[in-house]
Amino acid sequence: MSTEKPQDQHPPRDREFSVTRILAAPRETIWKAWTVPEELTKWFGPPGTTTPLHSISIDLKVGARWHFGMVDDASGTIYPVTIEILEFVVLEKLVFATSTLEEPHFVNPNCVATVTFADLDWHTELTFHASGLTDAEIAINI
Repeated sequence: MSTEKPQDQHPPRDREFSVTRILAAPRETIWKAWTVPEELTKWFGPPGTTTPLHSISIDLKVGARWHFGMVDDASGTIYPVTIEILEFVVLEKLVFATSTLEEPHFVNPNCVATVTFADLDWHTELTFHASGLTDAEIAINI
């Protein structure tokens, strides 16, 4: 299976959103929730899904690909996710390109997410910014 696609098939970068939350946990704990499989499995995915530990493969290096599978709790359908790490600063920032709902094994360089982790003593300000969303993702309000 080829993972190459022509550039003109990528969604426009102006489809984006940001969410900022203050979390009642130290920044190191929140960073680990995003970068350690045993922590990611506890929360990743929308309501009604789980992300089993055995499906998670994480390598924290620029250019590395992460893989995991969200499972629909009702139907058992598996939704594979692939991301490629573009940049990271330990405890501060994680930037990655991600696959889309339509093509879960193809990392779309226009679908980029940036997660920042700001230290607020025993709390963390987490900001998630995503751009390059596809029509299908917009349709389900991702």
